[in-house]
Amino acid sequence: MLHVGATTDIGNSRQTNEDVYAVFPDLPRITTDLALHRSAIALFDGHCGVRAAAFARENFEAMLVASPAYGRDTCMALEASVRELDRVFLAMARRKHGVIDGTTLVAVVIERIGGTTRLTTANVGDSRAIMVTNKVRQLTIDQNAARPDEANRVALVVASDGVWEVVSNSLVKRCVDSTLRCSGYMNHADQAHAVSAAVVALAKRQPHSTDNITAVVALLRPVGASLII
Repeated sequence: MLHVGATTDIGNSRQTNEDVYAVFPDLPRITTDLALHRSAIALFDGHCGVRAAAFARENFEAMLVASPAYGRDTCMALEASVRELDRVFLAMARRKHGVIDGTTLVAVVIERIGGTTRLTTANVGDSRAIMVTNKVRQLTIDQNAARPDEANRVALVVASDGVWEVVSNSLVKRCVDSTLRCSGYMNHADQAHAVSAAVVALAKRQPHSTDNITAVVALLRPVGASLII
């Protein structure tokens, strides 16, 4: 039996709480299931709104169970469900326009297989799972700018003065970093689009924004260790 407690708090300086979590104590089993019992815990840290995080919470179980790999290969099923969550939410966001919310995701599926317990994790962004026994073991690898593969990525932002008149270079950098952290599962074209949309939305939110706003973003990975400018 899974015994779970959860606490969430708005923190010291935020106006809203965009963290969302879910507990699935008894996931369904299929006829040929490898597991005797399966449960899951998932956490979603939203940014630019809570809609993406709420959508992920509401649809995580259904998309996990709908994966053809469910009950046979939990790692593959988790990956497929995360990609499907991303695909469906992005399609909805494009239809509705102006939806720029994003979210991290960290999920742990807990399975009883024979006499053993198996944990399978998935994560996007910098939310984290650890396991504590007589020592601590980190189960996921944060996707953030501190990772070598993330640090080697270069974002080229070309924007009109509708951005630069109201937003500083450093604020754009923080916007780029935040968006890239939460979109590591996307292909590069979708990531670039997500960053450009986030930069435009950032500028539009500024109280003195009156001009047209355009941002073009290219994501580069320098060959070797050098980038010539």
